[in-house]
Amino acid sequence: MFINTLQISTKRVNSSLSKVRTLSVSDKRGIAGGHNKMTEHQRNYVINHINKFPRYKSHYCRAHRNEQEFLPVGTTLPLMYKLYNEETPKKDCVSFSSYRKIFLTEFNLRTKAPKKDTCNKCDTFQAKAQSTSSIEEKQLLKSEHDAHLLEAECARKQMEADLKEAFENNELETLTFDMEKTLPLPRLTTNIIFYKRQLWLYDCGIHSGKNNKAVCNLWIEGQAGRGAQEVGSCIKKYVKNNVPETVKRLILWSDSCGGQNRNIKIILMFKCVLEENPSLDSIQLKFLTSGHSFLPNDSDFGDIECALKRQQKLFSPEDYANVIKGCRKRNPIEVVFLEKNDFVGTGNIEKLITNRKKDVNETKINWLQIKEIKIQQDKPYSIFIINMHNAPDYSEINIKKRQGRPKNVDNHIIFLNNLEPLWPRGKPVAQAKLDDITSYLHLIPAADQPFYLHLTGDAILEEDIDGYNVAALDFELESGSD
Repeated sequence: MFINTLQISTKRVNSSLSKVRTLSVSDKRGIAGGHNKMTEHQRNYVINHINKFPRYKSHYCRAHRNEQEFLPVGTTLPLMYKLYNEETPKKDCVSFSSYRKIFLTEFNLRTKAPKKDTCNKCDTFQAKAQSTSSIEEKQLLKSEHDAHLLEAECARKQMEADLKEAFENNELETLTFDMEKTLPLPRLTTNIIFYKRQLWLYDCGIHSGKNNKAVCNLWIEGQAGRGAQEVGSCIKKYVKNNVPETVKRLILWSDSCGGQNRNIKIILMFKCVLEENPSLDSIQLKFLTSGHSFLPNDSDFGDIECALKRQQKLFSPEDYANVIKGCRKRNPIEVVFLEKNDFVGTGNIEKLITNRKKDVNETKINWLQIKEIKIQQDKPYSIFIINMHNAPDYSEINIKKRQGRPKNVDNHIIFLNNLEPLWPRGKPVAQAKLDDITSYLHLIPAADQPFYLHLTGDAILEEDIDGYNVAALDFELESGSD
């Protein structure tokens, strides 16, 4: 049966059995080394090639103190291997599997930027449910998960209701805002660009519920960063130029990014917006549930990114602006370029108020649990918060100093007139990035080169995949889920 199944001869079986009986069988596979065995020279060449690619850290991961680094967005293993193949003599090339093995074993690199779109709570519920065999515990986890999903759905429906009401009510405007992922400058197809750092172009998108119009506020990292004060500056400029005096209430919806949206800096910026626009009675800032925060801005960004896929070469912010303006025929997106004078900071104001960690009832405040923040024209020193959408009562935080009186007691002076230029001389970029830009300046048309020549570098600034220069962050890094 054995011989017929394998279709081999009796002589071959008898020969093998006799060798086994005499213990003369030995495994000689691999003794010759194999004709395609990777040499040390080939291995070192692959390592040197991978080291050519710039890498970044993520500010989201710094709290965990790991040493993982990230390759630029769009840099994948197949692309890296393709570039390796093009510049390596054919006789010295290793296979893709060998290249991939070296990448995984010798480097602590990721080919994709860390995502904050997944919901930590949903992932935790799923992991716990899979690891427990207790029916009671599974039922408890399911009920908690259902409550979390219900909360997310409630926030989403409330946002939709606010957008609809803004369209119908002349005294209400609802805005949603979000930061698009960083856009690289220049955008080239030349192979050398994959080994070099590029300049970041930032886009703060604002979408109006009153007219369903989208505005993209653009600036480069050589002008400002992308923290809370920059986001607040964009909204301040938008409200001044686009919100009519008939509007009495302003509602703002955003995701739950604590660094950009839920902190004292952006609230002080909105205090200034109230003073600058006396027709406004109040501003409400509401947050979607983390991991379930799909905003109208995401649709706008999706149209932009689809249009960018058809563009191979972009050399300036104006080139990106033309793509954004033409990415859709119906309801086109408006583009606004921000100058360094548009970015203002709250440093002086923070010295004149007290950023209390408890409300007026001495209850401790957790900013990451706040679902809505409200400020009013008639109560300049009060911040009203709730930790659940549609909650009946707000908690009040008093930010006025208790001891003595501020030098300037007029409310308009304390807030609006104490704004300071955030980056009066522009914001430098990391020196290593500036060196890389200089090295491929010859690939950029002469008409666009002055834009890059005006950049300044700083050797202290640390590179970050998310577009932040960590040494100059204007908010504390988050340590985990909210």
